[in-house]
Amino acid sequence: MWRLWIKGKLRNRICLSILLLLSFSTVAICGERRILVLHSYDPKYIYTRIFNDTLERELQEKDYSIDLFYEFLDAKRFDPGGYYDKFKEYIKSKYANQNIDIILCFDDDALNFLIAHRKDLGNLSDIPVVFGSVANRALVYFAALERNMTGVFEDLDVAANVDLMLQILPVRHVFVVTDRTTLGIDLYEMARLIFKRLGNLSVEYLIGLPWNEMKERFEDAPEGSAILLISYLRDEQNNVYTVERVSELLNEINLPVVTLLTPLVNLKAGLASYAPTPETQIKAVVKILDSVLAGQDIRYIPITMELPKNFLVDFSKLKRFHISPTLLPKNSIILNIPDNFYRKYKSVLLPAIFIVSILSILVLFLIINIRQRKIAERKLNREVAFLMQLVETIPDAICYMDNDGRIILWNHAFENYLLPTCGNIKGCKISDCIADISLAGDIELSISNAIANDKVLQPAQILFKDKANEAHYLDIRKRLVRNGENILGTLVVMTDITTLIQMQESLKGQKRRLELTLMGSNVGYFERNVKTDELHMNPFGYELLGYTEDDIKTFSQFEELVHPEDREGLNLSLKRAFESVNGNYRMKYRLRRKNGEYMWMGATGLVVERDLEGNPLIFAGIFWNITEEKLKEAETAQLIEGLYVSSMSDPLTGILNRNGLQNKLPDLVSRCKKLGKNLSLILFDIDGFKKINDTYGHLVGDSVLKELSELVNSTIRKDDLFVRWGGDEFLIVSMITMDEALCVADRLRRAIESRPFSGIDVTVSIGISMHLPNEPVEEAIKRADKALYRAKAKGKNSVVIEYD
Repeated sequence: MWRLWIKGKLRNRICLSILLLLSFSTVAICGERRILVLHSYDPKYIYTRIFNDTLERELQEKDYSIDLFYEFLDAKRFDPGGYYDKFKEYIKSKYANQNIDIILCFDDDALNFLIAHRKDLGNLSDIPVVFGSVANRALVYFAALERNMTGVFEDLDVAANVDLMLQILPVRHVFVVTDRTTLGIDLYEMARLIFKRLGNLSVEYLIGLPWNEMKERFEDAPEGSAILLISYLRDEQNNVYTVERVSELLNEINLPVVTLLTPLVNLKAGLASYAPTPETQIKAVVKILDSVLAGQDIRYIPITMELPKNFLVDFSKLKRFHISPTLLPKNSIILNIPDNFYRKYKSVLLPAIFIVSILSILVLFLIINIRQRKIAERKLNREVAFLMQLVETIPDAICYMDNDGRIILWNHAFENYLLPTCGNIKGCKISDCIADISLAGDIELSISNAIANDKVLQPAQILFKDKANEAHYLDIRKRLVRNGENILGTLVVMTDITTLIQMQESLKGQKRRLELTLMGSNVGYFERNVKTDELHMNPFGYELLGYTEDDIKTFSQFEELVHPEDREGLNLSLKRAFESVNGNYRMKYRLRRKNGEYMWMGATGLVVERDLEGNPLIFAGIFWNITEEKLKEAETAQLIEGLYVSSMSDPLTGILNRNGLQNKLPDLVSRCKKLGKNLSLILFDIDGFKKINDTYGHLVGDSVLKELSELVNSTIRKDDLFVRWGGDEFLIVSMITMDEALCVADRLRRAIESRPFSGIDVTVSIGISMHLPNEPVEEAIKRADKALYRAKAKGKNSVVIEYD
């Protein structure tokens, strides 16, 4: 047994006598905590060593006194059986007179032992248990049912390690290595489900094999192979493997290894691993231990189900398998990087580089400060010249006036609005030089009012006459120029919008002409404002729906009238129209009229106006009644559906004919491949059917065929394909195994034999075959036909299987 004494640290050490006094006082007041640490494996196992070292290091930093007792289940070398009973008696007798406060246990076997046998451990039976490094979810579930157990779930993520392998390696074949321990089998099941979903990889499972057998397979591995090592503690010959031994064996082969055992990456045997490190798990366990020692009831401490994980990658394996670090996940940690000059002298180089950098920055700052003054002066001159040039090139008329209304600055376009007799402009007032006196008065009045009230000047549209006496529309915008709180003057910008006004009037006229045209064409017109949701329709549009303009004012109200089954399609078509370049759509949907009846509408629309960012503003279009057209379409579709069904079905029995089988068989074969199931074929015919026709007539023979078809249809599954293959021959295609097909065929044979059909006793001979992967179905049918003839040769009323 190992024993560890951990004492609280005292920062203010005045003298040895005070230190001893405080130490004894702490022990006397708080008491010494006695903790039993139970490991699954022996003390030489690497995980055991790491857990013990990390646990002791973490506890040394605490301010309480702890006495640790170590016990080792040694589960790698011994099976649970009778060994657990002996170990139970050993623990019970050894700690019969010990006052243990808490039990810490690590790994699955230790927790499994406590759950199964703790009630038989005497005075240890009711002690709180904190567990760690437990990867079996079932064990964690049973621990949660105990009233005084909690701990940390290791959460070994098989899927994340598979994703890591596929991300950094060009894998085509995977060897999944695990043992037959409880954890190994549990993780194997997870891996099997993951690779089954992937489907595009070749996977070989090596479970509990001795190393020499696995090594032979690795040496003959196909190109693009990799190993996913889940767990390898003991093989099927009871050979025990330490992590160090597994590391030595893995280095004998030339395949990349992704593993859930993180120490293999530290030991340069594994390429990569994604799992919580032992240090992370111990810190989580100690955090729970802190809460228990602080007096918190263990029943209210939840089990930690998620731990931080790291992508650990070995540097030497990256080089060996030529893997670029750019392929690694962002939070990867590369281990075992060899020392170089920088890493060796980093502690000295970094401060030196920092000091030199600071001095360089200071010198550079002084140089920049001197240059900036010269550059700023040149830049200011360039900007002034640029602004003057920019003002001259702007087509809008611009002028700047001081607070007295005198013009200080203007551009050439502003001169178009001045009197022909105007001389020197600078220093003049607008009223002295502008051509239209009403315009001048409006500008001066608005500026003086804004300055007096300290308000923002509002834009205005004004009709004026230029110096050629031609009428124009001006959009005038004015802005006060400030320096802090002081108003320096006013900037006036005048834009000629005559052409825009004329275009708007033209569009209004076109819209009126369009409405007049649509009035006599039985077509409704709509116009939707996409931003405000407003909707306008022409009078016939409202009349067609039976509503008034007050009933439908928004598109949302219109959308409520669309049939619920058509509403999603309408919104999707509108979304595509808004996002497309041409912005149009065509659609047919149902609308509810005011009388409650639905009518079919044909509609087409177009985005006729967008904003500067390309977003739709106005969406317009037309709609018309197509109810009669849709009724004719429905009648035609019903007729076509009837013709299709008749071409796929046998007219006598109503089941599939050969044409129907060819239509449905590809989907069934594809579904079999996707689900990984077998496809069996059951071919049968009626024994002596010709004699029935000759004796009783063809009408009785047809009646026998119909009754037999009804019996078979009631016996097989809905997913099975039942086909009249020809004459009295029938075929069943089912997604079942050969053994299941044999049971179905025999049950069918006995059911037919046990009842009369149209008063006639009937028997059938049956042949069975299985469809092989990538084989034409016709070949499987030929084998079933061959089996059918063998059944006839046996004396009829029998079932024969044809395997190849």
